[in-house]
Amino acid sequence: MHVGIFLLYGLYLVSEIAVLALLRSTGNFSGLFPFGLWMLVDVLVAGASMIVSFDPGYRALQQPRLLLFHSAAFLAFLVWMGVDAARNAHPLAGIFFLGFFSLAMARVLEYLLQRLVARPLPWILLVQTVAVTCLTALLIASLLLPIPPQGAAEQRFAPMLGDPAPPPALASSEVRA
Repeated sequence: MHVGIFLLYGLYLVSEIAVLALLRSTGNFSGLFPFGLWMLVDVLVAGASMIVSFDPGYRALQQPRLLLFHSAAFLAFLVWMGVDAARNAHPLAGIFFLGFFSLAMARVLEYLLQRLVARPLPWILLVQTVAVTCLTALLIASLLLPIPPQGAAEQRFAPMLGDPAPPPALASSEVRA
C-alpha cells in the first residue's frame, strides 16, 4: 500500500473516531443511527485494510472484494441516510446526508480520475483528503452547534414513541368537578 493511502486511511480512522465520540458525547448517536453505524463499518473496513495491506494475497484477492463490499454498503447506507433526511428524523440528518453524499461524489470523482483521466496518485489522494477534511469539519461543526428545542405547537403535533396518550376529550355535556 502506498504511504499516502496509508496516511489517508489513518486520517479516516482518526476523523471518524472523533466524530463518533462527539456523536456519543452529545447524545445524538441514537437520532443519527445510520450515520453512526456507517462510520463504525467504515472504521472497521479501513482498520482491517490497513492491518493486512502488506500481504500480497490481500492485494490480489481480498482488496477487490472488500472494495466491492465497501462500495455496496456505502450505497445502501447512503439510501438509508437519505430516507432519514427526507423524513427529518433528526435536525442534523439533512446536514449529515449532504456531507456523506458529497463524500460519495468525491469517491466517484476519484474513480473517474483513476480510470478515465489517468491522473497520478497524488491528485487522487488530494481529492479524497479534501473531501474527508471538509466532511469531518462539517460534521464536527454541526454537532457543536446547539439545536433549538421544538416549540410547544410542534411538540403537540409530533408525539414521540413512549409518550403518554393525550387525555380523552370531554363531551360538551360533561362538567368538570
